[in-house]
Amino acid sequence: MIVEKLYVERFRKLIDLEIPLGNKVTVIAGQNGTLKTTLLGMIAQPFSLKNEMTPFSKERTIDGQKYESKFKEKFKISMKYDKPKEHKWRLYIPNNDIYDKDYIELESISRKEKGKKEDLRFWSTEGRQKGMGYVQCPVIYLSLKRLIPIGEEDISLKEVNLSKEDSEFFKKYHNEILCLRENITNIENVSSLNKSSLSPITEKYDGNTISAGQDDIGKILMAILSFKKLKEKYPNEYKGGLLLIDEIDATLFPAAQQKLTEALYSFSTKFDLQIIFTTHSLDVIKTALLDKYNYSDDTKVIYLSQKDGNIMRYINPNYEEILADLNIIVNNSKRKDRKLRVYTEDDEAKKIAKSLLGRKYTKYLDFMEVTLGCENYKELIRKKVPEFTDNIIILDGDTKMPKNDCNVIQLPGKSSPEFIFYDYLYNLSDIDEFWDTDLGGYNKQVCFKDYTSKPDNRVDFKKWFRQQEIYWGTNCNKLITRWKKDNTEEVDKFILSFVEKYNNVAEKYGIKKI
Repeated sequence: MIVEKLYVERFRKLIDLEIPLGNKVTVIAGQNGTLKTTLLGMIAQPFSLKNEMTPFSKERTIDGQKYESKFKEKFKISMKYDKPKEHKWRLYIPNNDIYDKDYIELESISRKEKGKKEDLRFWSTEGRQKGMGYVQCPVIYLSLKRLIPIGEEDISLKEVNLSKEDSEFFKKYHNEILCLRENITNIENVSSLNKSSLSPITEKYDGNTISAGQDDIGKILMAILSFKKLKEKYPNEYKGGLLLIDEIDATLFPAAQQKLTEALYSFSTKFDLQIIFTTHSLDVIKTALLDKYNYSDDTKVIYLSQKDGNIMRYINPNYEEILADLNIIVNNSKRKDRKLRVYTEDDEAKKIAKSLLGRKYTKYLDFMEVTLGCENYKELIRKKVPEFTDNIIILDGDTKMPKNDCNVIQLPGKSSPEFIFYDYLYNLSDIDEFWDTDLGGYNKQVCFKDYTSKPDNRVDFKKWFRQQEIYWGTNCNKLITRWKKDNTEEVDKFILSFVEKYNNVAEKYGIKKI
C-alpha cells in the first residue's frame, strides 16, 4: 500500500470527505460530474522521482517517459471558479520507506510566470522549496489521452526492446484480456505526439491497424511492464508503485472489461502495485464486488453520488444499489416490504418447505415456480449470480452444502423428502391417528397398495409421493403436522437455520429481520 486514504478538506464539490483506498485495488465509480477523474488526479499529484538521491530516479518507462503524472492531463483549471487556497487535501502514507511523514497535505497556490496568464498549481503546505511537493514513489497516470484514435494521429512504429519473458507476458495478457487467439510474432511501439503504447504484430496486421481496444490494452500492459522492470532491477530499493487509470472500461467490450479487472488484481500482487481506476461499467463493478476480490481491505469500491451540490461517497455498496443509481431507477431490493424469493429443487420440496415454515414465515417469501437440480444451484452460487446469492435456496437433506451457504438451507433429514416420508409412513402403526379408521377411508393399505416393496429409484418414489399427496392436504400439511410430532428437534433446527439465512439476506437489503 502506498496511500492509505485521501481526506479532502475542500475541492470544488468535495467538502470534508474521507475516502479509504484498497491495499491493492480501488474502484472509483459514479455518474458523470461526480469528480471521479479529479480524485484520481489528486491522488497522483504529489508522486514522482524528482529526488536524484532515489536509486532509480533516472529510470524511465518502457517508452522512455518519467515515472510521474502531468498536471494538464489530470486537472482542468477555471480561473473564474478555481481560486488560490480554495483547494486542500491530504494523502495518508503509512510506508516510512516512501515518505518520512504520516501524510502529505496539498493546497492550491497562484502561479504567475513571465509572459503567461496567472494560473493555479497544487503544492505541499509545508512550503515551495524544491522537492517539497513530492513523494518519492514511481507513478504512472493513464489519462483519457491514451484513447485518442490512432486514425486521428500521425503515428510512428518503432522496435521495442523487450526481454523474452516480457514479450511472452505481453502476448499472454493481450490475448487473454481481449479473448483472442492471435499468433503474435513480434511487438512494436506505436507512438505519436499525444500517446504511446505497445502493439502486437501478426501475420495479418501491425500497429497501423490495431483496434482502439488493442491500443488501450497495449498502453496498460506497457505500464505494468514498466513497473515490473523496476521491481526486478531494484529488488531492495523498490517499495511499490502507483498505477492510476481513468475510465478503465473505455474501448473494451464487456468480457474484456471483466478480464482486465481480474488481471489487474493479479498484477497488483505480483508487482507490489496499488492500482486505482475510475469506471462507469457495471461489468467492471460487478467483478470488483465478487467475494474473491472484495473480502478484505485489499479492495475498495468507492461510489460517488451528488446531493445538494456536494459529493457523497459510499464504500463497497451492493451491486443492486449501484445499478439503480447509474440507471436512475428505484432499487426495488431496498423496499422494506420486499419478499425474498425462494428456490427449491422440485415441487415436492416446495410444498414441504411451505408446510414446515407455516404462515408465520411464508408471508415473507415468494416461492418461485422455477426448479433446478442441486448442482445447478450450487454452480450459480459459485459463480456469484446475484439472483441466487441474494435470495433463499432450499436444498434436499441429502445435498452437500456449497461453500458459500449464507443463503442456503437444507430440508430436515439425510435423504430426499420422498424417501423420508415413505419410510416414516411405512413404519407407522395401522391404527395411528394419521390414518382414517373408518371402512373405506384413507389408510396404510391404500397408501402402499402399488408400492408394497420400497422403490429402488427416485422416479418411482416421486410417483408414489404425487399419487398420495392428494390425501395429505394443502402443502402436505396433514403429513407434515404428524411428522413434526416425532421430529421436533430436526424441525427446530430447520426453522433456526431459515431465520438465520433469511436475516443474512434481509440485512443486505435493509429489509426488516424476523
